Amino acid sequence: MVREQIQARIDAMQVPDERSDVEQIWEIVRSWLVISRVVALVLMIILSEFTEEYLLMGISVSAWCIVIGIPVMIAISVFIILGDRSQKSAQEVEPSNVLKRPIMERR
Repeated sequence: MVREQIQARIDAMQVPDERSDVEQIWEIVRSWLVISRVVALVLMIILSEFTEEYLLMGISVSAWCIVIGIPVMIAISVFIILGDRSQKSAQEVEPSNVLKRPIMERR
């Protein structure tokens, strides 16, 4: 039973990937954007907690962390959304299973 499951997984890994190079590159870029968004959030929280007593131009450094961190997170999220939309529109333009001459009317 277990041996068959392992063999099925190994066989599934041997199947060639049907995605294009652009799709694979976008998945890598998207994963790095998601990771950087999480890192930005964690750094924003850590820096704002540890720098409450320091001032920069009359404002607490923790406030600066939030003022700078929130737009950075929004910008990263916008890039992810725009990339997903461009990939989705590219797939809708040229799907691989569309007939070139579909039957318009049956007789």
